[in-house]
Amino acid sequence: MAQHQGNVLNWDPAEPAVRTLRDYVLPVVTGVQSYIQLPAVAANNFEIKLPILQMVHSTVQFGGLPTEDPITHIANFLELCGTFKYNGVTEDAIRLRLYPFSLRDRAKSWLDSLQANSITTWEALALKFLAKFFPPSEATKLRGEINNFSQFDEESLYDAWERFKKLLRKCPHHGIEKWMLVHNFYNGLCGTTRTIIDVAAGGAFMSKSGNEAYEFLEEMAMNNYQWPSERDRNKKVAGMHELDVITALTAQVASLTKQLQNNSMATQVMQIQAVCHNCGGPHPFEQCMVVEMNNSIPMEQVNMMGNFNRPQGNLPSNTEVNPKEQCNAISLRSGKKLEEPVKKSIPAPKVDVENDGKVEEEVIEDLEKKQSPEILSNKKKLEDYEIVALTEECSAILQKKLPPKLKDPDSFAIPCSIRDCHDQGLM
Repeated sequence: MAQHQGNVLNWDPAEPAVRTLRDYVLPVVTGVQSYIQLPAVAANNFEIKLPILQMVHSTVQFGGLPTEDPITHIANFLELCGTFKYNGVTEDAIRLRLYPFSLRDRAKSWLDSLQANSITTWEALALKFLAKFFPPSEATKLRGEINNFSQFDEESLYDAWERFKKLLRKCPHHGIEKWMLVHNFYNGLCGTTRTIIDVAAGGAFMSKSGNEAYEFLEEMAMNNYQWPSERDRNKKVAGMHELDVITALTAQVASLTKQLQNNSMATQVMQIQAVCHNCGGPHPFEQCMVVEMNNSIPMEQVNMMGNFNRPQGNLPSNTEVNPKEQCNAISLRSGKKLEEPVKKSIPAPKVDVENDGKVEEEVIEDLEKKQSPEILSNKKKLEDYEIVALTEECSAILQKKLPPKLKDPDSFAIPCSIRDCHDQGLM
């Protein structure tokens, strides 16, 4: 009891209450901090209007793909931010609040991964952005393209000059002096274009300073654009296609698809044209199943399969003769050959018709009932010598085992008594 009272007296009200396991698992929203420490704004009515946010979403977006230019993205964003201004609000306050809305996908994920409150100025944010999406290797690659610039075949002076300036805009920190830029561009021109520049400069282009030569090239390119010459137009050679990368890939895919379709059609035509001369089926003779099963299937079933595989249509005008009709020997799977079996004739039983002429008629009638339907319908062919299975009735008639028929005894009388009347010869 004394110990319990001592614990109560030593209780500290500042000690946190006991937390449950659920409290440790649930996330805490109050601990989330932003990666940008926004500067304070003195104006009370500061608000970024909705049309500005919509313009950022529609015109200034960067996702971090390799095909996107981070330098151009920064330039477009600064151009958009320069279109409006608020009294009492600095440019960093506007840019830091508006820039996260210009990123998406990979770029937005990178911005969210920064340390909390690690960015305080616009310059620090721009440097981290360029360090992430414009590494030094990309700058080295662009410097190499600037120093090794060369004019394309059939490319005009204006197009070459604009392409060269585009490389300069992609890498504004190239560090190359202006005179060296002009020298690289002049050396990269083809002989005809270089001669035109020398003639226009009075043969003293190299005697100009860097700024003068740069302005002179700008005037020459603009003059070439405003007054194009028929000789400067691209001359397409017959059978050659001048396409960009995407169009060339599309053409290659279409060509491959067409080749695959032609190959499949050719294969189908070959399969349709292949006809087996053994069974008439749509397959080569080597793949005929009838040939493989010829030794195990009777000949009647083989012929039936061959007739089933033949194309259906009108009956031919000329009947086909069975090539194995005159077969005189039979080959077995073991290699033995059997000669043609000897046909033995069994004489038909003789019927004595002298005593009773009705026996022959009864035999004929019974044979017609049992055998004639198949014979008349041509389902059964008779040969010269053939054994015919007779029924028991026919055999009994031929062997005279049936009891003889008796003559008609005429009428007979039955005795009948009705009351007092008695008659002995009623019918």
